[in-house]
Amino acid sequence: MGLLSAGRVVSALALTAATASCDPIVDGGYRGTSLFSFEGQIVQFEAVGDAGPELRTTLLWLTDLSADPISGGPRFASGVEQRSAAVEVRFPAQFRVELFAPPDARMLVPGTGIGVALIIVYEDRDGDERLTLGTSPPELIGGAPYEVLVFVRDAASARAAPFLDPVAPGFQLVRLPLLCGDEGELVAWATPDDPSSSDAPPRSSGAPPCAIALGAPCAVDGECAEGQCLVRQYGETFRGGYCVLAIEDAEAATCEPAHGVGIAWDFHPDGRDTHWFRRCASDRECRQGEGYACDPWWGACVPVSPVALELGPGYEPLAICHDLSNLRAP
Repeated sequence: MGLLSAGRVVSALALTAATASCDPIVDGGYRGTSLFSFEGQIVQFEAVGDAGPELRTTLLWLTDLSADPISGGPRFASGVEQRSAAVEVRFPAQFRVELFAPPDARMLVPGTGIGVALIIVYEDRDGDERLTLGTSPPELIGGAPYEVLVFVRDAASARAAPFLDPVAPGFQLVRLPLLCGDEGELVAWATPDDPSSSDAPPRSSGAPPCAIALGAPCAVDGECAEGQCLVRQYGETFRGGYCVLAIEDAEAATCEPAHGVGIAWDFHPDGRDTHWFRRCASDRECRQGEGYACDPWWGACVPVSPVALELGPGYEPLAICHDLSNLRAP
């Protein structure tokens, strides 16, 4: 047994695009126009022999977003594989995924125009050029545990999406877990003063404006007025530092930032937003030259981070949805 070498990664992951009877074929010839692409890094290696089963990476679109009652993670059995994607791997362990076709109707959540895909890596043990679940040992050996790819078919599907945070038509990479619920639960959560509602003004507690400049560069907390300087947290690197402010209960708030959007950056038992980040509508409002962009999911300036692919027995993707029905409404 040996470590997965760089050459082995290239030869294995570059073969992701495979023919399928219902999927557009992507081969070494003309692939058409790329609809969406993203980059990432392989952060952990599975010990495999040089002559072991071929490694492949693929997108697994889940038609059921609820958690598996046994594992607590995604329902892999509901997944439909889309192999019409191209993967390029660069030394030593960077990769780039390009999509040339949207997911077809089989891959979307039934009754919606929404698709949610896991980014996974598997060993093709049986040589059938597709992921086979339920084998022993399992073919599935890794993937992106913290991100999923979301596809929204059109504007009507975006408005009807079962997520608290707004989505836009097209592809978008989002962090897990998503806040999911039915229409009534979403209405209860997206209150008129909640910045998670795309049409709502910034929430207001009636407190005076804070002195903090959200999203400003910093090195220590003292440079962020009442706030906190994020440099590295939860695996994210905030290049040049990033000023945020913890969200207080409305009754206790002593001030409120003028250009803030509340996001659930930290854990809260009720699933509420925990920090004010810099609100934005486009990348131009963020520190683009330092590696920040406007996240379309949160409407906040955040670091642009590569997707992390973890290979090995420790791969345990988070549940897709944080069910609002299990949380207390604010």
